[in-house]
Amino acid sequence: MKLTLEPTDRILELEGRQVRVWKGKSDRGVPVYALIARVLVHQDDDSSAFDRALLEVPPSLDVQLQLIDSVLEPARPRPSVTSRI
Repeated sequence: MKLTLEPTDRILELEGRQVRVWKGKSDRGVPVYALIARVLVHQDDDSSAFDRALLEVPPSLDVQLQLIDSVLEPARPRPSVTSRI
């Protein structure tokens, strides 16, 4: 199976760690969400373009992300400002 993912602006806390919500599709077109704590670029490669692109993620208007919030953190109030990693 292959997934194509793009980052969202949503950061959640899961098991004591901050994770970014990524959304995308499988190679068969099934919509998926991935909760990713870290993305690493090999130390010999230049990560500056990747870092800039990740910081430029536009705010998400995806209502389904609110569902993820409610499932993972039902008792926590939602912050008014989303922090970035």
